[in-house]
Amino acid sequence: WLLVVVMMAAIHLFHHAHTKWLQWTALVAAMFFFLFMHLLAARTGLLLSYLFFAGYLIWQLRNRFKQYNAVLLLLILAITTLAWAFLPTLQNRFSYLRYTYTQTNTAYVAGSVDGNRLLSLKAGWHILQHHPFGIGLGDVQPAVNAWYEERYPKMLAEDKLFPSNEWLIHGCVAGWPGVILFSIAIFFPLLSNAVRHNFFLFILIVFNLLIAFTDSSLEGQFGVFIHTFSLLWWWQWVQSKKDNFAA
Repeated sequence: WLLVVVMMAAIHLFHHAHTKWLQWTALVAAMFFFLFMHLLAARTGLLLSYLFFAGYLIWQLRNRFKQYNAVLLLLILAITTLAWAFLPTLQNRFSYLRYTYTQTNTAYVAGSVDGNRLLSLKAGWHILQHHPFGIGLGDVQPAVNAWYEERYPKMLAEDKLFPSNEWLIHGCVAGWPGVILFSIAIFFPLLSNAVRHNFFLFILIVFNLLIAFTDSSLEGQFGVFIHTFSLLWWWQWVQSKKDNFAA
């Protein structure tokens, strides 16, 4: 997640740098992080990277596609092709994912990333249904574990995930009022014209929303830092430079 934010910042510098050496240094840095995420086989990072570059190129097409963007497109295609062909970490990650998705004859597969995430969503939804005003943060994990024990007694301890969705977590903690207040807080930045008219800031907030749908990052220090620091830092960057990067 943080690597994607840094990669976006590098592309921003590539797009707006006033000197050639800074522009191409930023491009090299962005491509390095893009390649590094393939080496890490980080699914979330790769998905956000591809979404960002797709949005960036569409944005550039709307604002006169420049020659250097053709170079960027070729680099993206080359890195993607070479990574899929030669990086065993990436190949092994998706081979394992393909294996877990073929295990349709069982409700629980040990180590299944998406399968365990889905079960965590069911556990969170069960708690929210039975406790519309929440049970408090300290009681969420015991309640989730009890749900797992009742339905999947042979589940490994490391597979008993916290609900992998921020709305469900806030619902478990504070019920439907928590769901409503969290929704207001996380969608509020999109009401700003400065956000909606700035491609980089807009896509940053959209990515934060996507992370909230599929993970429970905001319950940890790293998630809180990445969400708040990147958003406030980029907002200050936009306000200080007044570049008006119109979408």
